[in-house]
Amino acid sequence: MMSTTNPFFHSVLWRRCLAHFAALAIACAALFSGSARAADHLSGVMGMRMVDIDGALHRIGGRSGAAPTVLVLLDTGCPVANRYAPELNDHFALAQKNGVAFFGVISDPLITPEEARIFRDERDLEYPLLFDASGDLALALQPSVVPQAFVLDRSGELVYSGRIDNRFVSVGRMRQVVTSHDLRDALNAISSGKPITNARTQSVGCVFEAWTDDLPEEVTYTQHIQPLLAANCMECHVEGGIAPFTLDTFKQAARRAGMMSLVAEERLMPPWPADPTYRRFRDERILTDRQIDLLTMWAKTGKARGEESHALPVQAIAGGWTLGEPDYVLSMEESYELPATGPDQYRRFVIKAPFDEPVVVTAIGFKPGDPEVVHHANFFYDESGEARKRDAADDGPGYDAFSGRDIENSYDWDPQGFGIGGWAPGTPGYQLPDGVGMLLPAGGDVVIEIHYHLTGKTTTDLSSLAIYTAKAPVENYADGLIMGSLDLDIRAGDDDYLRRIYMDVPVDMTLIDVFPHMHYIGTQVWAEATTPDGTKIPLIRINDWDFRWQSFYQFTEPIEIPAGSRIDAWFRYDNSAQNPDNPNNPPRDVTWGWQSTDEMLEIWLTVIYEGQINSALLQGAAVASFFRDANP
Repeated sequence: MMSTTNPFFHSVLWRRCLAHFAALAIACAALFSGSARAADHLSGVMGMRMVDIDGALHRIGGRSGAAPTVLVLLDTGCPVANRYAPELNDHFALAQKNGVAFFGVISDPLITPEEARIFRDERDLEYPLLFDASGDLALALQPSVVPQAFVLDRSGELVYSGRIDNRFVSVGRMRQVVTSHDLRDALNAISSGKPITNARTQSVGCVFEAWTDDLPEEVTYTQHIQPLLAANCMECHVEGGIAPFTLDTFKQAARRAGMMSLVAEERLMPPWPADPTYRRFRDERILTDRQIDLLTMWAKTGKARGEESHALPVQAIAGGWTLGEPDYVLSMEESYELPATGPDQYRRFVIKAPFDEPVVVTAIGFKPGDPEVVHHANFFYDESGEARKRDAADDGPGYDAFSGRDIENSYDWDPQGFGIGGWAPGTPGYQLPDGVGMLLPAGGDVVIEIHYHLTGKTTTDLSSLAIYTAKAPVENYADGLIMGSLDLDIRAGDDDYLRRIYMDVPVDMTLIDVFPHMHYIGTQVWAEATTPDGTKIPLIRINDWDFRWQSFYQFTEPIEIPAGSRIDAWFRYDNSAQNPDNPNNPPRDVTWGWQSTDEMLEIWLTVIYEGQINSALLQGAAVASFFRDANP
């Protein structure tokens, strides 16, 4: 059984290292890249972001960890699909019971969302109907008829495609007795981890002829652009979101059509620094080539609005929280005033925990009061009462995080409490995989540490934290490890400074996600694990580091790292005047330090492991990485 005490969060290294960037960031959003055409490329479908016919956002396979998924292509005008659509409610119920995601799919440019909603309501359909407005999903699945079912395993591999059952002998002829329940059998098999006996069957229905690889003759906002923006941009570009402007109306989208096309073509937006050819992750924010072409064509051909009947009701993010309505919202007890100029500030704000008994946290969200000055935030949980004492001793709201300490000495640091997460711009919220949580005892204080970067104007900040708790017992408890080094001495003008860190893995562990961290002059980072038999497991590669976009990268499936493995990570820096991100002009020598103009090299790992002893061993392995030379 897993320990429920989260011992790693109480370790000295965690408390000291987490004081800087305790779990910065998290990722927003996910879409497959490229234009998958064949069944063996269906892994790109898993994690794909789509809206349903009501405008609600879904991620194929679920957001919090990968889940097997059923997709059934339907058509409002096909009598075979009409016959099966209500019966799929039973399959949906079975899928929910077995932890399998289940979606119907409407993919036809001649079917409007309004028509699809009438189709659903007349048949009392209980499962969500995805609206494939641009045809990307259908072009990846390549259905031949409707209805046709597709079942994907956790990794996104196609494990079943074909009929729902053998009721239809042909389009106009049905059996009196159904003798083969193919989709139900596939559902039961994949949920129990068994092989599917009959993985390919011939589906009987209406010919699927909705899409070709060519773009439509006319691209409109309601038919093509609005669903694309709702699926990929609305977590940030909505009223109250972290983006500087909204994109939730035709007027807002039309006035920025050319800019949207430009940043999409240059892969600047949606932000996703990780190299998808090296490792795929959950919630990837990557537009397909077809989607980018649709944005470009719309911008260049008049920005047509389209028929109102094609419009989707865009669902506002509940309370501005990208993960939905929280169980608890904790706001700073009073606003904090910031001057126009001066050095960066690190301030801690103490909030009484609102729960009277222990809770298991599954996700955390953060909303900066003034996004222009909130550089990043770290979150702690303090049971000792020490943070509240320091808050009371300070005249202003909260207290100075560095008060009475030598910040030049990296180990002269003792934050109050243990780390529970963090936030950075572009990261809408962090959610652990299904069945995984983090235990918080009752009676403590939540401490929000905020790094303020002044902007030239006076302002006030009143930031808030959202906590989401488990509604059922979890199977595992997640903890964090930090690999890193203080061995940084980057000479002014050095445009290719390389460092390497590594950690020997002493016990079996399961890796959930990774988070690399550098500052402004970092240019590249990559990491891999090597198992005892020499197998290389790629973990992450970022070819063009950008300090503004940092995230936890959650693997599509947790990665088993056996005892005796080694995790290596390489970091590259450019401290020359030619680096436009260099904060020093002329360049100066840069070493390890807390300020953004200093540098760091760290890899944060979220892991699952068994028992207190293994916790101590992993702590020691993480600590050891900081005391080695980082020579490449």
